[in-house]
Amino acid sequence: MEANDQRIAEVNVEQVLAESLALLGFSLGERTEDFVRLQRADIPADCGIYFLLRNATPVYALRALTEVPVLIVVHVKNGVDDAQVNSSFGSLGLHALRLRSLAQLDAAALQMLIPPLIGVRAAVQEVASPALESVARDLQTRAEVDPLKVVDFAFTQADTLFEDATARIIAPMFEHVFPLGAAYRGKPVPDGIVVGELGYAGHVRFPVASYDCKSKRDDIFGFEPGEGDQQSRYLRIQERLERDAREFESSGVILFVPDASQADVDERVRKDIWRALVEGKRRLVVVPAKVLKRWWELQGLELPGQLPSILNKSHVWEALLNAALPDPEPVNVNETVKLRD
Repeated sequence: MEANDQRIAEVNVEQVLAESLALLGFSLGERTEDFVRLQRADIPADCGIYFLLRNATPVYALRALTEVPVLIVVHVKNGVDDAQVNSSFGSLGLHALRLRSLAQLDAAALQMLIPPLIGVRAAVQEVASPALESVARDLQTRAEVDPLKVVDFAFTQADTLFEDATARIIAPMFEHVFPLGAAYRGKPVPDGIVVGELGYAGHVRFPVASYDCKSKRDDIFGFEPGEGDQQSRYLRIQERLERDAREFESSGVILFVPDASQADVDERVRKDIWRALVEGKRRLVVVPAKVLKRWWELQGLELPGQLPSILNKSHVWEALLNAALPDPEPVNVNETVKLRD
């Protein structure tokens, strides 16, 4: 070829990967948009080895996509510090392995890596099992709670029912919802954590916010300094995630309350401990119970099973935490209207 002769060829990455790994005894298994599973007969059932297909995706994103106890994520990302990832996410059973040559996928080397990972994961599960069992019971209970009664729960100090109904309502609205109240009753943690996913210029980040349900006998929630101090302590969870993994971003606090005065909100966020909650890009979002109920009613207007394909969760996050709502495209509006009664 001449020096200035340029040609473009489409390369099927999966085909090249399959042919190369076949020489090492691996085959390709289940696939998502971001990962493909590498299979071998000698890999234990409780360990999954996955190849990262897109550099824009964090290696730890796989932890949310599969329940396999131990995960090894093989990747070719130059900017990833495997030691840092393994330190931060090792307790979740995730291990990152940067691929510099196919020889690194030697079966013997992997076999030596898998048992220690399984051992660490088993130890973590043993310690966490009471909390995990509590979460399982909580999920079962939550399925029996009627979200249409969320306003009644909020105004009658029915704390657990208010938390359960809220978790059920917001579950389809965010990328990940982690209710913590039932598992850590009496501990200094919020009722839950919500995680979003936003992409900008090829970079994916995961904003995090804590949420708390404040069921009160009073009609109006009072923004007392003690309440603000409690939420400030809860922020440490977000701040640690932000510190340990650059892709996470502390975004603020969502309070679900019976009702609230706009004047009280405006006054409190300018002074006392409440002001610290909204430093930088963080926001304090106050959601009255009647709004929660309306969210549930709107979800019920969609045909069964259609909500996930209609609801853009990144738009929900932008609206709530960033006070921005992208203009809807006419074609999306038209498609949505067709699915309504």
